[in-house]
Amino acid sequence: MKSTLPFLLCLLLFTACQVPAQKNNETQRDTISAASTSSVEVNKTNPPEEPKPLDCETFWANRMPKDSIKSKYIDRALADKALPENNRLFLEALKQDQKEGFAFEHTLAPIFRLSTDQTGILSFPRFNKADETFKDISIEYSLINGKHPDFGANVETAKQATLYPELSDSLWGRTAKPEVYIYTTTASGTASIDKLGAYNGACLQYYTYSLNSSSNTGTEKTFFCSPYSIDLVYENSPEVDSLIHSAYNQNCLDCPMSMEHEQTFARLKGTNNLYFVYADTFPVNNQLDAPSRALVFVNEDQQVIYLWHEEIDLFGCQCL
Repeated sequence: MKSTLPFLLCLLLFTACQVPAQKNNETQRDTISAASTSSVEVNKTNPPEEPKPLDCETFWANRMPKDSIKSKYIDRALADKALPENNRLFLEALKQDQKEGFAFEHTLAPIFRLSTDQTGILSFPRFNKADETFKDISIEYSLINGKHPDFGANVETAKQATLYPELSDSLWGRTAKPEVYIYTTTASGTASIDKLGAYNGACLQYYTYSLNSSSNTGTEKTFFCSPYSIDLVYENSPEVDSLIHSAYNQNCLDCPMSMEHEQTFARLKGTNNLYFVYADTFPVNNQLDAPSRALVFVNEDQQVIYLWHEEIDLFGCQCL
């Protein structure tokens, strides 16, 4: 018994010395583990989150809002005291534009040159969506179909519109034809309406009004017309171009558009955020799938809102 007592005492002392060391090691490991976990969490929260892409419904609602929303943006522009009277009249008309009557009577109408010898104001069929027959209710269709009842049934095989000079002459005579203001890359001028025409292809339909103009030399890029004299500052804005291109969302397109090619060419005088833009090729506007003309508003959040937009579907999306 005496011989075993010293041994037991030594064993007890040895065990007592080992427990604190083990606890110290475990505490140290726990501390390192906690510190590592904390660092991972910080690294996750430190980098800024990528902005989530907008769903397509929101994308289009922001990009091309309803008329009631457009009116609010136009009102903001109208509140600017620096706005010239010409531009005030133009914006008031744009706010009320109903897209009725002849195309050249609309507040804004696009001009395209779809062949070397045919430049004109373009408009497109208008359908009464409440009517299941989807009959074209445009004034242009009524005029042409009244004289050429087989017009809608015949599909064009030519590459350009058929002109009907007798219709223009019967409406306005040979001398006192309506005039519009036309707007090009660097200036504005006037032009008179010449002939009414139409193209009725399998995948594309449009109406056109050819123009007589002493103002346009033929070398200018002509973009649009209006019954209003609009004061413009002719300039390109790379910043606005960048905003247009960065907001482009290919995933939200059912058919090709040319927004990624659009660029500014003029600012509405008296404003700092209203720009006319276009996407096109020259001298003939036939290389893009959807050449376009537009008026855009840039809001305080650097969003681009389309107050007016027209394009011609050369891709043939209608047949898809």
